[in-house]
Amino acid sequence: MSTALTRARRLRKASHRRQSGRLLAEGAHVIAEALATGHAPLEAFICRAEATDEVRALAARIAAPLHDLLPRELAEIADTRTPQGLVAVFSEPPPPPAPFSRPGLWLVLDRVRDPGNAGTLLRAGEAFGARGVIALHGSVDLWSPKALRAGQGAHFHQHVLVAGAAGVDEDVLAAFHGAGGEVWAAQTGGEDIYDAPPPPALCALAVGNEAEGLDDHVLAAAGRRVAVPQRGRTESLNVAMAGVVLLSWLARGARGARGARGAPGR
Repeated sequence: MSTALTRARRLRKASHRRQSGRLLAEGAHVIAEALATGHAPLEAFICRAEATDEVRALAARIAAPLHDLLPRELAEIADTRTPQGLVAVFSEPPPPPAPFSRPGLWLVLDRVRDPGNAGTLLRAGEAFGARGVIALHGSVDLWSPKALRAGQGAHFHQHVLVAGAAGVDEDVLAAFHGAGGEVWAAQTGGEDIYDAPPPPALCALAVGNEAEGLDDHVLAAAGRRVAVPQRGRTESLNVAMAGVVLLSWLARGARGARGARGAPGR
């Protein structure tokens, strides 16, 4: 047991997650979504003193070693102040061999460093049928506990590609273009998204750093620059708010989107 807890504790650090290819999922909803998409945990931890009936029922569905913890032990691996009593270890889903072989909508994160914003964007992408997300260098670890929690299980319903990670091209945008994809860049002063034509069959929305926007190389690769028109006095929308609006509009014309809920398109 002490060995299992030590392994899980190490996964709080991004470096250990990258080295091991494993992640910590916390809370009933996130774990339930992972199970619903066929992702089986490697092991799980439960604190029965803090677990609700819903959490206990979910834990009973886990066909992997289930370790009982004391509240103080759960606090060592949980990321929330009031954990729900269940944490599970999963293998990071591998990227598909040809992620851009089918049409659909993608999300590109360029140096988006806030895990809450990143998770919210993944959640919006899943809601609007995106096939996946591409994280460029400098973006937050999408498998961090905070990003997973903000995504509310969306990570497991779409492809998550991290530039330079195992099985993903260092210049993943070049691979996207090579497959016939077009990038639309979210940029203040860009074309009014409501005046834009329907997106191409394989399209990616690129959103940038919360303070600095998109990097020049991403802007140079973009076929179109779009923005959310504002009528009020607010200076600007944050990256998550703008991304949600833009994704919802792009989804109206995206062809070949993911399809049935429950697994990423292949």
